Amino acid sequence: MFTITFYFLIVAYCQWLFGPHPRINVLFVPAGDIAALDRIGPQTEQRLEKALSLWATDDFAWIVVTGGITVPSNVQTVGAGKLMAQWLVERGVPQQVIISEIFALDSYENALFALYQLRDRGVRLSRIRVCLSTQLPHSLRFGVAFAARGVSMSFAPVAYARTKKWWIQPVVLEPVFLLVHLVDWYGIGPVARLNRTMRRQPRRPCRTHTSSGLFSGEL
Repeated sequence: MFTITFYFLIVAYCQWLFGPHPRINVLFVPAGDIAALDRIGPQTEQRLEKALSLWATDDFAWIVVTGGITVPSNVQTVGAGKLMAQWLVERGVPQQVIISEIFALDSYENALFALYQLRDRGVRLSRIRVCLSTQLPHSLRFGVAFAARGVSMSFAPVAYARTKKWWIQPVVLEPVFLLVHLVDWYGIGPVARLNRTMRRQPRRPCRTHTSSGLFSGEL
């Protein structure tokens, strides 16, 4: 009797370990523009409003908001992830389901630091399905970053807010950024490193890492 019970326990454990698992749906909202002073800009707000409407469907376990300090202190003194979390809480989203990442300087770090935070909460990355709430051209390079780490994803495209010269981002900049991501999946190349160096503000907190250990290492 003991042998039979033990056998079925082993089989059940193996099915749990190696078998299919329900997906954990995660809303992912990267920061965009910041308005003076420490206020999210219209592009970022568009992404948050979309995420808020999706959250109302009760299909998601977490909302990840991610972004560090990327502009001078006369505009931003707080990580964008914290500002975005405050925006969601003010609109009724429970604080305990929001993961606020405040160190990322680019889309590579947005994706990776968010995955670190989920892993630290005991979430198996193989079970995550990320829903990207951002403008479609922006989503494409995040798609590369997540696919490089084997994370399943879907898109929830957001329209660009029609600010002054809004078209520069989707028409001019995003095709260049996407090309960089297609060439450099993990953000360890010279262009990605230079971009982070240029965006990093002096005397601001940043997550310490080496490029090889952080971007190409296993999660």
